Amino acid sequence: MTTPVLPGQLSWAAVAPRFVAIDDRTRGGLSTSTFEAATAPSGQLGGRFSGFIDTTTVGYAGFTSRSLRPFPVSLSSPEHSGITLSFIATPPASLSHLTSAHFESIHLAHNQHPHIHQAHTVTAVHLAQRTHQAHLAQVRAPSNPPNAGAPGGGKHGITSYILSFKTGEVLKQRKNGVRTSTISYQLAFDVNPGAPTGDMLWTSKPITIEAPWSSFVPTYRGKRVSSKSVLPFDPSQIKEVTFIARSYFKASVTEQSGPFELYIMSMDALPRNHEFDPALAPLRRYVGTVSPFVKYVKKIRTYFRQLWERLTGSRGWNPAV
Repeated sequence: MTTPVLPGQLSWAAVAPRFVAIDDRTRGGLSTSTFEAATAPSGQLGGRFSGFIDTTTVGYAGFTSRSLRPFPVSLSSPEHSGITLSFIATPPASLSHLTSAHFESIHLAHNQHPHIHQAHTVTAVHLAQRTHQAHLAQVRAPSNPPNAGAPGGGKHGITSYILSFKTGEVLKQRKNGVRTSTISYQLAFDVNPGAPTGDMLWTSKPITIEAPWSSFVPTYRGKRVSSKSVLPFDPSQIKEVTFIARSYFKASVTEQSGPFELYIMSMDALPRNHEFDPALAPLRRYVGTVSPFVKYVKKIRTYFRQLWERLTGSRGWNPAV
C-alpha cells in the first residue's frame, strides 16, 4: 500500500498554510508565490502553488518556492521505493490576472518604499511589461515562434517544476534571516507533455508521475553536485519538502518566466515492491553542473554587483540598468 504524504492524514485546508516562501526576493528579486487550499479544475480540493517568476532583476535567474517543515510522515528505503505525485497545471496563457496582480504589487511596494530598489525596480517593471506585450501577441497569433517572449523576461511560460527534499542537516539562518544553503535532492518534471515547444496538451484532469528514490539528484543552490561528494539519498532523513518554480537560466538564455499555477492533488510514498510504470516517469529537465567558464563569468558579475552596491548604496545591480 502507498503511504499518504500530502495532504496525508489532514486536509489541504490544514496543511497549505504551513508552506512558507523561499524566493529570490532575498537577493533583491521580484518573484513571488502563494500556497493555499483551492478547488482545482477537476472539482477536487488541492494545494495551489501559484505566483510569478520575474527574471529581470537578479541576473535572469529568478525562482520562487514553498516549503513544508517538518516533513509530515516517516519514510524509509526498506519500506518505500519512491513517490507518486498527482497534479494539475494551468496553461500560462490563462493566467494574465496573475501577471496584472504581480505588476500591481511591484508598483505598490515601490510607492510605499521608494528608496528601496528604485532604479532596478522601475527598469524591471518596464522590461517585464514589454515582454508581457510580446507574450500576448504570441497568444493571439500561435504561429509566432516560441521565443517571442513571456512575461518576466523568459522565452516561454512556466512548464517545468521541481520537487525537492532536504535531509538531515539543521537549517540555520544568518542574522539577516536568510537561510544557509544545504544539499537538496531534487526531481524536475514537466507538467505538459509538449513543453516547451511541442503541442500544448494541457488537461483539467490530474496527471500522475512516479519516481524511485534514485531519480532524485543531489544539488547545491540549484546546481547538480557529484554523488561521490554527498551521502546517498536517505528518505528516512527527510526534514523538508519543497515545490520550486525557477527560470532555468543557462548560457545567457532564460527559458521560462511569468505567471504559474500548479495544483498539487496528492503525494504518496510507494511500497518497496512497487513496479514502476515507464509511462508514468516524469519528463525530467536535466540539472547540469556549472562549467568553469560559467563560474568565471558569475564571479565577475558578483564582483561588479558588489562594487555597484558599495558605490550607490542600492541593491540588485543589473547590467541592463
